[in-house]
Amino acid sequence: MEDSSIGSNIRETISENKGKLIFLLVCIILSIVIGMFTNTNKSSSNNEVKKVDLEEATIQLAKQYYEKALYPYLEKEVSDYDVYLKSHSEDGIEITLRQLVSTVEDVNMDMYNNDKYSCSFVGTTIKFYPKAEYSSTDYDVKVNLSCEDITTDGGNN
Repeated sequence: MEDSSIGSNIRETISENKGKLIFLLVCIILSIVIGMFTNTNKSSSNNEVKKVDLEEATIQLAKQYYEKALYPYLEKEVSDYDVYLKSHSEDGIEITLRQLVSTVEDVNMDMYNNDKYSCSFVGTTIKFYPKAEYSSTDYDVKVNLSCEDITTDGGNN
């Protein structure tokens, strides 16, 4: 008897508060939908941040390469290295990611091939643009990443 009494109490409560329950159900559904869109946008944004981080990390490696390998080599092996650098100030001196990682020590190779990206070590290029005074720190560097997003949902996970 108590079970039917509880059931009738529940039915009575539902019928008395039908408007409130519908409102509550609509709010829950809206919260879920908004949460899904917000999560998707954050994931996409995080994916862009990761690519920016990868580019910045590559720039830092490129600076090490230029200042500790390329510039000392040119200084030692090219008689008029400053003329050589000046002649490349507009078109730049280009290397591949493969050349970079084979010269710079302690490169985290996982940042170029992981569960998000697969980067081409030949297709990814780094260009150095020497600038006047042509010292080991007078240059700009530009990175052209050639990386494929390998996540199943295009980076939106």
